[in-house]
Amino acid sequence: MRFTDSFQLAWQTIKGNKLRTGITVTIIALGIMALMVIITSIEAMNQSLRESFSTMGANAFSIRFRDRQFRLGGGKRPAVTKTKKNSLKQRASNEGRVISYQEALAFKERFRYPATVSISLRGGNNSTLMYVSNQTSITTNPTVSLQGGDENYLVLNGYNIAAGRNFSDLDLETGRNVCILGNEMVTKLFKGNGQQALEKIVKVNNLPYRVIGVMKPKGASAFLNLDNIVITSYNNARRLPSAGS
Repeated sequence: MRFTDSFQLAWQTIKGNKLRTGITVTIIALGIMALMVIITSIEAMNQSLRESFSTMGANAFSIRFRDRQFRLGGGKRPAVTKTKKNSLKQRASNEGRVISYQEALAFKERFRYPATVSISLRGGNNSTLMYVSNQTSITTNPTVSLQGGDENYLVLNGYNIAAGRNFSDLDLETGRNVCILGNEMVTKLFKGNGQQALEKIVKVNNLPYRVIGVMKPKGASAFLNLDNIVITSYNNARRLPSAGS
């Protein structure tokens, strides 16, 4: 049987069974549409996961103590401990030992591998910001994340400066009250005008800070809003009572 004969026979069958043909074509079309929706949804979820993981920084890892705060005393544990079972002396492990500020600074100075090292300290996740302009005060909700970092904190966490500058050596050494605002803080306090925010005084938990920079929007992940943040130097964050919380 030639191809033309097969085609004519198939065409006659279709003409003779229009309802069945219509149902078959509809089922095939719906199946293809459903497959496209599933593939698109999977790709969207993969993209969302990639963006969420990228918030931790590309090719980065963190070394921290469980309460995430520096201690001035070095946090040394006893050299030996006694087990409860047979009271034998055993050397204590370094697991759980507090990371002191001096140790963190020494690690950054001595790490010579091709990598960028940053020291950071959490200042609290329940901070508030207030800006007073023309006798009108604007206050944020107490949900702002306060972070202490150094000159490498922004690049390691995927942030980019939209206006202003990064921390200088003098900012880090003195721990003076300067800060870099996340995009959401600029939107709430300065109506999205980053240039207007520069060199203004905002109150972070009722403490005055001078704004030296604002960041480009980064968006939100499934766990947190990455623009609802204010960053100061780690030496400044060390003085805060909420550091490490």
